[in-house]
Amino acid sequence: LVDAVYGVYSDAACTYQLNTMCTDSAGKASLWGFVAGATVYVKETQPSSGYDIDTNTYPARITADQWTHVNGGNV
Repeated sequence: LVDAVYGVYSDAACTYQLNTMCTDSAGKASLWGFVAGATVYVKETQPSSGYDIDTNTYPARITADQWTHVNGGNV
């Protein structure tokens, strides 16, 4: 699921966007620079070509020096 775009937000209502990320050829995306212990919210803003948009919002608790899994993938 390459080139899906996700917004990363500070609030569950997704009104304050912190950053965006785009999936690679393996369907994974990553960002750095968040404070450990923080919770961010991830929501798809543009689906991969040929797919419907996922309208769900996924909370992600940031942990130090580890991947945080969102909806079965790595973020």
